[in-house]
Amino acid sequence: MMKQKLFGFLLAFALLLAVFVPSTVRAADKTIVEIAVEDGRFDTLVAAVVAADLADALSGGEWTVFAPTDDAFAKLGLTPDNIATAFSKAELTDILLYHVIPMEVNSDVALTLLGDVTMGNGQIAGLKAFNGDIYVNDDSKVIIADVDASNGVIHAVDTVILGPWPRTADEAPAIGGAPVASGNTIVDIAINDGRFDTLVAAVVAADLAEALSGGEWTVFAPTDDAFAKLALTPDNITTAFTQAELTYILLYHVIPMEINSYMALR
Repeated sequence: MMKQKLFGFLLAFALLLAVFVPSTVRAADKTIVEIAVEDGRFDTLVAAVVAADLADALSGGEWTVFAPTDDAFAKLGLTPDNIATAFSKAELTDILLYHVIPMEVNSDVALTLLGDVTMGNGQIAGLKAFNGDIYVNDDSKVIIADVDASNGVIHAVDTVILGPWPRTADEAPAIGGAPVASGNTIVDIAINDGRFDTLVAAVVAADLAEALSGGEWTVFAPTDDAFAKLALTPDNITTAFTQAELTYILLYHVIPMEINSYMALR
């Protein structure tokens, strides 16, 4: 009799959890993109991610996404039907990468990182806390925190995060941060060096040359000999992978801040 009562209690408790715990919070076995697609509150965001060809990249790796809801996009007159035509692919990529951090940062960790944070496009955003709530760049409030995914975490925000964009004519277009003197960018150095031809071919094919020519980055750059160990060359790397796959691979080799060897050893 005692076992039957215990079983009945556990069953009732399990049913209560099923009813009262939101499905997105329990969905840690699903990727960030899968959760956003299934949730129903992020249709405009999903449309932008698809149009920017970032779905594969955000389905792997480890990310923190400050995800504007459909209501947040609606404040700017943006919907799933018009966001893909309101911006170019490069502009969408810039906007979306300004909403991600390439590591998992839950709300508890975020409270220890208050201040300037480098986002996925190399630009700085400000994390602030006020009355127990987390804000990005003052106006964008986290309204649902810590939606766990298999490859990171989602924090829903009530306002699209606006940064120093759109660019002026004097700045690097689309993706990237502050302009860098011509001939001294990461991409220029890689092109002129002669030991990174396969990497350069991959960067061009992934449409990341402008991104890596602006902002502030640390690049762990595989040499041609490193790629050759995988039988990859400048001639075949662009056909060996899709653009989305190349983007994911390349972003796994960069950190969106400058870290010299001394800092790395600390």
